Amino acid sequence: METENRKKLIAFAGGGTGGHVFPIIAVYQELVSLNEQFTFCYLGSKGKIEQKISEENKIPFYELPFIGGMPRSFKACFWFFKFFYALLHACVRLSHLKPKLVFSTGGYSAAPVICAAKLLNVPYVLHNLDAHLGLANKVFVSDCAALTLGMTLFSGANVLPKNGPCVITGNPIRQAFYRDEENKTNIYAQWKLDPKRKTLIVVGGSQGAEVININLLRITKELIEKNWQIIHQLGPLQYDKFKELFPDTPYYRAERFIDRLEDIYSIADLAVSRSGAMSVGELTAKKVPAILIPLPTAAQNHQYLNAKCVEEKGGAVVLEQKDLSDESLLEMIEYVYERQKLFRLNLGDFPFQNPAKNIGKIILRVMNKDSEVES
Repeated sequence: METENRKKLIAFAGGGTGGHVFPIIAVYQELVSLNEQFTFCYLGSKGKIEQKISEENKIPFYELPFIGGMPRSFKACFWFFKFFYALLHACVRLSHLKPKLVFSTGGYSAAPVICAAKLLNVPYVLHNLDAHLGLANKVFVSDCAALTLGMTLFSGANVLPKNGPCVITGNPIRQAFYRDEENKTNIYAQWKLDPKRKTLIVVGGSQGAEVININLLRITKELIEKNWQIIHQLGPLQYDKFKELFPDTPYYRAERFIDRLEDIYSIADLAVSRSGAMSVGELTAKKVPAILIPLPTAAQNHQYLNAKCVEEKGGAVVLEQKDLSDESLLEMIEYVYERQKLFRLNLGDFPFQNPAKNIGKIILRVMNKDSEVES
């Protein structure tokens, strides 16, 4: 890269799951729209989702050795060797690229990059997706130039930047989730749905959720009798496992994956979903009343904390997996639907409008401030 462009080079880091990568792409698209002549690059693990998504968006990708999550056993000592090896590679990359700023959403693949930025005095902005401060962010947050939050922190709020701002922005998601002009008639027609029926969307995450799928299929017949129509995203593995159990009715649609989830959310009366940060952000952006069923094995119980954050604002109810049954799910669906107007009203008070734009402004302020110091 030419020296002139390096002055406005922004390096991205964050990976391990799509939840860490897609917010970066949303911020990247916002920064591109500003026409500030930025250049960009992405540092991450070879062959992982961050490489695939960055290359799809034509962002130059620089490979780092894969380190994975830190194990909680004697194997941790071997993990530290892998971390320092990846850190060495990250330091070499950043020394050569000379980015103006690093923006990270956390995740294990981001840790060597953030550490390298700290060692090389490259300003870095951190975004925390969940209501729990992630491990990589917690380790490096004190020296970051700014911390942006996807939601209010339930834990880790005592660890904040020493010299930079901490701003609750919400999680960056695709702009399509903030559009209100969808033609609902067309959506009903495309999905062959009945606009006179209540619409339930059930999403267990991109990989599905077996316990949710089992209990939903047990009550599908009763829901249809109660004038519901159901769109059910199972994930590819779960779809193949349960396809023999799908009811033969036009009022139930099973899908491996839904590409334009924002369309379905536009016509949904109610959603049943896990409570990963991006799922919560998409539901609240489209103001869909939801039953959130947190994944109990999520790290630091962050899905439960995410769900409680929305429930406390009156936008959803939390149904813990240990309490999930066909009866409890049916009862909760009826409970939320009867109060859906209140839920939508509460969701209208959510402060997170265009998080990507707000994060982009914070990145610009940090870069401008750094330029003033250099001059």
